Amino acid sequence: MERGAILRIGLMGLMIGLGVRPCRGQVTLADDIIIAAQGKENAQRRRDTTLGRTPGTGTSPYRRSPGSHDILLGVDPTRRLAPLPRLTQRPADPGQVRLPGQQPVEPEHGLAPAIERLRLPAPLARGGAAGAAAPAARGEDLGIDEGPPGGLTLDEAIERLVRSNRDLGTRFLEIPQAEADVLTAGLRSNPLLFYSSDSIPYGSYSAQRPGEIDHGISVVYPIDFSGKRRARVALAGQEKGVLQAQYQNAVRLAIDDLYTAYVDALAARQAVHAAERSLGLIDELLRASRARSPRTARDEEDDDDLLIEWELTAMSVGDERSRYQKARQRLGHLLDMAPEEADALEVRGSVRVLDPTLPPVETLVAVALRHRPDLAAYRLGIERARAELVQEQAERFSDAYLLYTPFEYRDNQPVGLHSATSWGAGIFVSAPLFNRNQGNLRRARINIDQAQNEATAQQRLVIGEVRQAAGDFANTLGDARRLERVILPAVRRKRDRAWSRLDRQEIPTEAFLGVQRETTSIVRYYRDTLARHRRNTLRINTVLGMRLLP
Repeated sequence: MERGAILRIGLMGLMIGLGVRPCRGQVTLADDIIIAAQGKENAQRRRDTTLGRTPGTGTSPYRRSPGSHDILLGVDPTRRLAPLPRLTQRPADPGQVRLPGQQPVEPEHGLAPAIERLRLPAPLARGGAAGAAAPAARGEDLGIDEGPPGGLTLDEAIERLVRSNRDLGTRFLEIPQAEADVLTAGLRSNPLLFYSSDSIPYGSYSAQRPGEIDHGISVVYPIDFSGKRRARVALAGQEKGVLQAQYQNAVRLAIDDLYTAYVDALAARQAVHAAERSLGLIDELLRASRARSPRTARDEEDDDDLLIEWELTAMSVGDERSRYQKARQRLGHLLDMAPEEADALEVRGSVRVLDPTLPPVETLVAVALRHRPDLAAYRLGIERARAELVQEQAERFSDAYLLYTPFEYRDNQPVGLHSATSWGAGIFVSAPLFNRNQGNLRRARINIDQAQNEATAQQRLVIGEVRQAAGDFANTLGDARRLERVILPAVRRKRDRAWSRLDRQEIPTEAFLGVQRETTSIVRYYRDTLARHRRNTLRINTVLGMRLLP
């Protein structure tokens, strides 16, 4: 204990002898500044939490920023807009009702009208002229209808989506926020002004109690000698570039959702028109059957068969109109329309687009690798990770603090001496003996490897998406052309033969309606194939990241 006391007394005497007492307040101030600065940096790094984005904060709404330290585990995939689900078909035969334990039957597109696109040239009459004109292919609507002239086109819908969509508008605001972050990163630290009065006595100094009072004004200025500010600006600029690419990708995905909703609306409109025409045609058949004279038991059976078909088709009209309204509401939501405006929305376009041909798959892959914004974001994420490594390297050294005291006044009046003025200067540097930011440096280096792995995985994913989209396009195009060239003409010939036999009274009306049901199923499948191919055509634009096909 005595030895320790002697050492402390000797150290204090050495400090007094060297005259360092005036710097006592400056040393304390420098320690406080360094601790406060380090605490601010730590608080800045702890701003993000593992709970994800907090609504109302300034954090990014994107799922993950490529090249950043965001945790990868437990991330939900981005939700995408899927085509409208098909409505459940009402079984025409009570025996088709599924019992518990049976395998479910895939739902079909609405309640299929029993007779579709059957245009009769004249009311059906018993004993008509042989070889009367059958319902031919002329006048049939197979998805070529463009809709009303003043309807919303796809190009107009895309333009309005980019301009009016609320979600895209929210995401776009991330870019000016990133610009503000660049500005913040480039701001220099403010100098500090420090005033101190030292050695103020309890009472007053005298000849018996000598002493003097020191008054000083000091300026403290941090010196970034390791380049932390430049590294922060570079990192903020890289983050802005990543956000811009992510926003472009958000636009790409939003347009893809618009493609789905738009084709759904076109297909639903076609289904409504087909159901309405079917209802009108069955009504014509029913009136012609009831007008026959004289009436027979077979005529009564025909009336009942047609009445059942009429009621089922009337229900189908309601189903298809409801589906069309739902499709317009989904489209209107993407375009930021009021519900009333969406209900009155009319779209213009055709689901039948079979003319464009695709370039070779290798060409498509090259285009996608050059234009896909999500892939560009991952590539920029690598540069962002490297910029973060540079910043962590600069963070190895704390700022140096320059202390300049332009005026110091020593009041010697209490002891009868002349007062004196002086100036002083000092510099404080943290010695990086233990903490040289080793952990964050190692983490930043690992993060570069993560970013490179992510970019490689995303590139392979893009290539796979392009190949899959090209294969789907070729499949649906082949199906549509096969239906047009082979299946539909054969179905029409079969229907025409049934019509001729019905006109010659060789088959009952129920037999003819059975042929019509088969025809309707094929035509409906053809219309669905056109819609799937229209989606696959637009999907090519999505996977390429640019508008290639109409």
